[in-house]
Amino acid sequence: MGKPHAGHVLGTAACLTLPVALFAPKGLAPLLAIAALAATAVMLWRRRALPPLPRLLTGALTAVAALAAASASWSVAPEESLRTLPGLVGTFVAGILLIGVARHLEDAERRIARGGLAWGGVLGFALMGLDAATHAESSKALFDLVANGLLSLDKAHKSTLNVATIGALYLWPWAMALRRRFSDRVAVLGVIGAAAILFAASADAQAVALIVGGVVFGLGTSLPRQAPGLLALAMVAGVAGAPWIPERLPDPSESTPIVRYLTPSAAHRIVIWHTTAEHIAEKPVLGHGFDASRALYTEKDRVFYRYADEIVGKPWMGFFEPIPLHPHNAVLQVWLEFGAVGALALAGVLLSVLWSLARTVEDRADRALMLGLFTTGLAIASLSYGIWQAWWLCALLLLGGLAGAAVGRDSV
Repeated sequence: MGKPHAGHVLGTAACLTLPVALFAPKGLAPLLAIAALAATAVMLWRRRALPPLPRLLTGALTAVAALAAASASWSVAPEESLRTLPGLVGTFVAGILLIGVARHLEDAERRIARGGLAWGGVLGFALMGLDAATHAESSKALFDLVANGLLSLDKAHKSTLNVATIGALYLWPWAMALRRRFSDRVAVLGVIGAAAILFAASADAQAVALIVGGVVFGLGTSLPRQAPGLLALAMVAGVAGAPWIPERLPDPSESTPIVRYLTPSAAHRIVIWHTTAEHIAEKPVLGHGFDASRALYTEKDRVFYRYADEIVGKPWMGFFEPIPLHPHNAVLQVWLEFGAVGALALAGVLLSVLWSLARTVEDRADRALMLGLFTTGLAIASLSYGIWQAWWLCALLLLGGLAGAAVGRDSV
């Protein structure tokens, strides 16, 4: 077997990613930390040097962390900002280290990492398929075995939704690993099977994100040189114009022809985004402070919202905070908490990723798959979760690192 190396660490992390996401999604944070520290330590031990860090991404994430720290001085909830800050910095450090290691694997290390990705996807998607076919009974059975029946079916079902999110991201580096490890035909068949499982198991946000990612993948294969630039323009326009988009969306409380196409969750999000845009207008330059979204409203601020009958075919009301913990949109959350300065920093992070893909990924199919991963992650972040949720942010960085380990040709 030989001496352990970074490929073993990344391959093991890849094998564990989907099972951890299914049965203990909060475990993705320690998985990222352990993988990053172990891979860095092994590479340092073998090569007597740390791997070069991704300079653009490191600079961009450092700017975000610095802005988060500085915002505590003007935050409407400074205690919330300071409490979340150490976890954010630690997550950024772990992600940067992991991506740095993944970008500088030797051929033997990369083959092992790809093998872990390939077989980890087979295991993970098989578990997801079983869970979807049994309506989460398989994950419930494991929960019951471990917790002696203390965890309910609802919690198992919630984990199923979380693993669908991670599965939508995992699909892209998995395809890279399959085509290198086996063949393009195997990769296509694997992606079709995984996509079928994801569409059966996931919520609307994940399904929409996969479709958008697939469209961008198609753009990347048909226009390989132009695709990163076109995506960068669209992304910058979206980040810059985000605060003005909610007011152009249909009002879920009014009976109009378009609202009949809304789902209850979509109607709920539109209401949240309208409220978020109003708060952005109050402090458009520096925002309300890092992680202040949690402090704007509490359960005491819950109000009734009445939606148009067309949405569910009958009178429907919701009772919730105007912004429940976070805006369910990463771009709007950054605007809300950091204002235009934060939007500029976010654009810097996203552009640094796209620039790296355009400059370093030579293979057309690999680049298109990486663009699909980027867009799928951005789409999910624009529809679900709070961007500072540890498991979600760690998942983005972990999958980014695994994709970096899968990309590229081996030396001849």
